[in-house]
Amino acid sequence: MLIRAIIADDHEEFRRRIYSELAPQFDVVAVVESGEEALREVKRLRPDVAVLDLNMGPLNGIDVIRTLVAEQTPVAIVVVSADADPLSAQAALSSGAAAFVVKSRLSDDLKTAIERALRRVSFVSPGVLDGAPHSDRR
Repeated sequence: MLIRAIIADDHEEFRRRIYSELAPQFDVVAVVESGEEALREVKRLRPDVAVLDLNMGPLNGIDVIRTLVAEQTPVAIVVVSADADPLSAQAALSSGAAAFVVKSRLSDDLKTAIERALRRVSFVSPGVLDGAPHSDRR
């Protein structure tokens, strides 16, 4: 049985990139562009994993995570971010995300992050927590 995933990112290019990474091995049940849509679809579709952009507006990835955790929604959460900011990674993990992936490392890290998140084992893209630069901001 395929792992069911939701993708939430406010940038179309990254939604496509994330989808192309996941589609061959995962059942992508929804692709949305806001935190509000992500909350609604996670509650409605009950995926195994939610891949959430950190910096969506007006409800960002941390807000979505906190809501899902508060409501005890059974979903593994992987946060993706253009910035390799260690404080952002720590905030995501302490809010309830299992993994933090830098967008410039999607092809290297995303599947591993999801596999570990599903086992409730944390994952952070290499270099993030030691402050090494990995930015995909344009």
